[in-house]
Amino acid sequence: FAVTRYERGVLDELQDAYFARDLISGDTVLSVFGRPAQPLASLPVTSPWSEVSIPELRGRQAIEPGDVLPLEVTITPQAARPLKLSVRLLAADGATVAQNDVIAEGRVRLGLLAPPDLAPGTYSLGAVLYDPATLETVATIEGEEMGVLAPITVVSPS
Repeated sequence: FAVTRYERGVLDELQDAYFARDLISGDTVLSVFGRPAQPLASLPVTSPWSEVSIPELRGRQAIEPGDVLPLEVTITPQAARPLKLSVRLLAADGATVAQNDVIAEGRVRLGLLAPPDLAPGTYSLGAVLYDPATLETVATIEGEEMGVLAPITVVSPS
């Protein structure tokens, strides 16, 4: 975690960490980052859009409640317009339990903060591709709003 009030430069020390989210209260910001204890592994990935391809996804296949799921995603745009990718950890019923939005180009690093009370089980790593200027979503090849990228397992705390 990094707590800042006015000086965001403290975040320079976290360049090797995976940003998950900011929690803001007045003029104080709590930035949540994760640093994995072991190297990231290649995850099997499907690329459900024609506007971008995702040739590589690296992360952890299993996490515990309260962990930051670190992810490295290689995104190759196929369209000329700038797009964003809203990466989400999804429960079996499709409910979003964690979310982080990134620019859909190049190699991006991000984290998803799993809630501390998240039940063990199988979850999905999903994403919504959208135009940041209009917030209009880009449908998957199958015509869906949400694309599923990979399975993620949440295990009981050790």
